[in-house]
Amino acid sequence: MFCIECGKQIPDCSTVCPECGQVLKITKITPSYRSTIKGFFGLLFSFISMPIKTLKLTVNELKELGNQGKLDVDSTNIPHLTWLGIAGRMIISIIIIGTVIFGFASGINYLTQIRRSMGNAIGGLIGSIIGGLFLAIFLDWLFSLSLEMMQIFVNISNDIKKLSNK
Repeated sequence: MFCIECGKQIPDCSTVCPECGQVLKITKITPSYRSTIKGFFGLLFSFISMPIKTLKLTVNELKELGNQGKLDVDSTNIPHLTWLGIAGRMIISIIIIGTVIFGFASGINYLTQIRRSMGNAIGGLIGSIIGGLFLAIFLDWLFSLSLEMMQIFVNISNDIKKLSNK
């Protein structure tokens, strides 16, 4: 530690500089792990909640179509309310639910190994559940991206058909 007044090196436990008599203000710097942990769990929560958001999106689209009273198949003005979008999101929702159930089931299956190795059983339980959720998130992203691309291609082809009929 160094004196801020004269610059001389002083012992770490000193409160006064032995050279110039300057009173030293000691501030202890401690690394903050709380914000790192909070950020990690915030990120983990957002990843886990993505499949739930997909399910809510599907329900809201079906409600909106129900309020309209019709299924708008040929509309390119509202591409996310076409039959392709609704059917695709329903399939995505079913796949996500199946993946999450598979993750939980394989995690529970690890509990049968608890007699052999407690650490492996608990690690397998937690790993399978988290792995199943991350797999569901990845599949949600992959299929949603594929669905959006299909919708774009369908809308482009509908626009080309409309232009060729004019």
